[in-house]
Parts: sequence; structure tokens; C-alpha cells
Amino acid sequence: MIELESMSYQYSVFTSSSKNSGNPAFVIFDFEADETQMQALAKNSGFPVVVFILKGQKYPLIRFFYPNMESSLCVHGAMAAAFAVFKNKFSQDQNILLETKSSGVLAFLINSENQSVRIKLFKKLVLSPPNFDLKLICNFLNLDSENLIDQNLPCRIESVGSPKLLVPLKDLKILGTLRPNFDLIKTWSLKNKINGLYVYFVDQNQNIFARNFNPNSGIQEDSGTGVAAGALCLILKRDLEIFQGEFIGKPSEIFAEYASEDHVWVRGAVSEWVSRHCKM
Repeated sequence: MIELESMSYQYSVFTSSSKNSGNPAFVIFDFEADETQMQALAKNSGFPVVVFILKGQKYPLIRFFYPNMESSLCVHGAMAAAFAVFKNKFSQDQNILLETKSSGVLAFLINSENQSVRIKLFKKLVLSPPNFDLKLICNFLNLDSENLIDQNLPCRIESVGSPKLLVPLKDLKILGTLRPNFDLIKTWSLKNKINGLYVYFVDQNQNIFARNFNPNSGIQEDSGTGVAAGALCLILKRDLEIFQGEFIGKPSEIFAEYASEDHVWVRGAVSEWVSRHCKM
């Protein structure tokens, strides 16, 4: 057991009106320990991500640990951290700046009235993107026909800090009944430095329904994925309302706002569960 005097906060990000909604994040202030202890704490926390808020050179430094690995960027974790700074460090400024280890400084706008956070995300170049084809994607998702993939929508790799393979499907029912091959996805993702698959469907009202599979993180399916929402907004070049997590019983609602070919805003509601001293 790790026992600390650091204060910790539990949040759900991208919450909706449904119960048990959003993507959980565990936020810890002023954690004085090494990376091995950080990773051990994240693995044992029961949360998809643990975010450590540390002292930075100019702004607070945030680091993201999934159960299996440290991540360069976790958007819902970053939004939870910004909300924690605003609520618990007595910041009067609704514009929050936080440093990351490898993704630079992130800018946030807090709306205290509706408990929401906006984060500004920039397009990132994917170095040496791997080759893939529809047959490979079908193997990943256990689809029996390439015709189930919507070839009128973008199927490609994009990144706002954590690269994803974005895959459009023709039918919402297919999205709901997917049985991914997590071993294949994990092996390919690790080999090619791609953080899993984001599978999406666009309905007649242009709403997006999506699922995210990133088993190399230690969480096979994510309930709300901000990096993927930002990447999809970039390639579709329009504002998006995205519904995710319905098929795993944790509905999330994500808004992505297209600003330019270089950047987008991702927004969602945040709810706080509890604050406590960290003992694990």
C-alpha cells in the first residue's frame, strides 16, 4: 500500500444526463515519488487514468498514467486536472494553462456555471504512419465483410497528441455488436506506435456514435476519448457531437469544435465524486 499526504480528487469527464456517465479520472496533487510508484499507483487505482499534478517550470506539470503505461496525452485526464486546479487551488482565472511532459503547454477554459471544460488541441504530425488496408481492419474488428466499412467517410490515422486509426462503419448496429480482436489490435498498435482504433458511425442527423479500443493502455475499451474526438473533428472539418460509452454502460457526451486545419477545441461536462487523502 502507498500512503501519501497528497490530496486526490475523483472526477468523471464527458458526463451526460444519464447515471454512471462519463470517463473517470483520478487526480493527485503534489505527488512526491518516482515513476515506478506512479505506475504502480495507476495500475492499482481501478481508474482508466491517474493524473499527477506536479510543480512545473512555469505552469503546473501534469503526467498521465494508464494502468499499463504512461501516456503523452490523455484529454479527459487533462480536463479533470484543469478542473481540479480551478476548483481546489483557488484560481480565480477561468483560463488555465498546464504543462505536459511531451505535448507542450495545454490551454483550458473553465465554465463554472455548467461545470464544463474546453481544451485546445493542435494537429500533430504522425511520423512514418503504418500501412493498413480494409482486410486488416476487418481482422481487428472481427468483421466478415469489407463492405461493412463506410468507404465514403475518412478511414485514416490522425493525431492531436495521441495517434488513432479512425474507422467509419455503415451501420450503428454493427458498432454495437463489435467483438474486437484485442490481441491483434495491441500487437499492431505497439509495433506502429498507434494508440488503438476509434470506430465511428455518422447518423442521418450528423451525430457521431463511437467506440475506442486501446488495449495497450490496460483498458480495452474507453467510455469517452477526447484525443479521438479531436482527431475526428480535424478530418471531418466540422463541429461534432459525439456519443460514446453507451455499449459498455458508461455513456459519454463529447463536443468537438472545428477551429482550423491546425487546431480544434474539445469540450465536456465534469462531475466530482469525492476528494480525499491518497492511500493505496
